[in-house]
Amino acid sequence: MKVNKIILFLLLTFMIHPIVGADPSRKICVLTRKKFYSEMEGAHRLKRAGENLNWEVLIRDFEDATINEIPDLDWIMHLVPGSRKFTSARNYLAIYDYNWMFDSKRKFKKGFLSFDGFLMTMNERDQIAEDLYDSGNPIHYITWYPTVQKTDFNYSNASKLIYFLCVWGNRLTDKKYREFNQYLDKQKYAVFYGAPANKRYYPQSYKGTVPFDGVSAIERIREGGAVLILHSESHLNEGLPSGRIFEAAASSVVIISDRNQFVMDHFGDSVLYIDQTKSAKSMFQEVHRHMKWIQEHPEEAREKARRAHEIFLEEFNLEDQLLELEKMHEAVLLGV
Repeated sequence: MKVNKIILFLLLTFMIHPIVGADPSRKICVLTRKKFYSEMEGAHRLKRAGENLNWEVLIRDFEDATINEIPDLDWIMHLVPGSRKFTSARNYLAIYDYNWMFDSKRKFKKGFLSFDGFLMTMNERDQIAEDLYDSGNPIHYITWYPTVQKTDFNYSNASKLIYFLCVWGNRLTDKKYREFNQYLDKQKYAVFYGAPANKRYYPQSYKGTVPFDGVSAIERIREGGAVLILHSESHLNEGLPSGRIFEAAASSVVIISDRNQFVMDHFGDSVLYIDQTKSAKSMFQEVHRHMKWIQEHPEEAREKARRAHEIFLEEFNLEDQLLELEKMHEAVLLGV
């Protein structure tokens, strides 16, 4: 009887945790382009999440002429703009901003209609899907966020505020945000990462670049214990997230964010907020007060970090998104 129980335990263990060295259950290819750094980061996160599911995830440049020669692909994920041209597997397009899909007459470019399915971040997902497929064909799409592979909660007291300087929109050149950054640059707790040109403007806080490898950003954030998230104007106007909120929550740190509607709706009071409509000085003063509160209330600060991490694991981890994509893929194959 004891032996039978041991065998049953081992069988259940192997069912839950794939056997090391076992053949991958899926083989997918993720496409990026040179200098699309955010997409490259996303590709490496996909690779790590896929490996957690016992999938094989290949990363290739969109211009790679050998993609059609890769054997046994289940599907190809396009993280960057470009019409479909690969015939070796089903093709799925991630859409974070759909404006580049229109021609000069605001009609969808024909090349995009050939995709087998779409991964959509925008709030108007249903309407966009209907616009893409208005011929009676099945509509295949899922909600998709630029999120992160699962992580363990690993909190350390916040001694630094990590800020990845935005490269999108006007945040690097906008006068108010430059002034805000300069206020922050004078604080000993501030640590900036970003393009090397930023060292000229923020000599005290700038600490260099971070590799786009799926883990380094999380490691840098975790080392500081607190992180600042400022969204682009388009993210704020549309109430959409960038990948920053997900990597922040996955990093087990205290999060300070502007009042992005998505962040407020989904992460609530697990995040500390600043009002981005105020002046640069007022924004800085709010950040400074938050950092003081974090230092003076370590247990409450830790609880905010724990709750944000819990929300990430429950609602936004990348492994679960990939499993939803797998379900969509099965529907595409069945034509339903």
